[in-house]
Amino acid sequence: MELLAHSDVLFGMHGAGWTNALFMKRGATTMQMYPYGWNLPDKTTVRGYNYREIVYASEGHYFEWVNPKRENAYFRRIDFKKDKDSIFQLHPGKEDPLPEDKWPGNQWVYQNTYVDMKIFGKEIDAMMKEAGIKPKS
Repeated sequence: MELLAHSDVLFGMHGAGWTNALFMKRGATTMQMYPYGWNLPDKTTVRGYNYREIVYASEGHYFEWVNPKRENAYFRRIDFKKDKDSIFQLHPGKEDPLPEDKWPGNQWVYQNTYVDMKIFGKEIDAMMKEAGIKPKS
């Protein structure tokens, strides 16, 4: 709690851990990261968007990042929740349906994400700028 209360920037993967944003420094800049395919047609995310309200309550700045590359999404066998209608695969297939706003979601709920710093680095730069942190020369 003390660390969050003194942090200017916070970013991390979506999930219940974002409840910890309750302890953030007022006015901090945040980014919630999502796996590939978690955009709904209106560009909102499947789940986790409610955590932004916690950030806004602290007068914080909120960004979202959704992994833009299917090839950067993968499954670990240990995470995969196999049921009678699905089979294990390492990467999501191009024909697989995207996630749905339901619980307990489909296999996409269990995907992991590689972060490509060529893409994500620009997002970090934007967060730092919003937080008033200048890049080092």
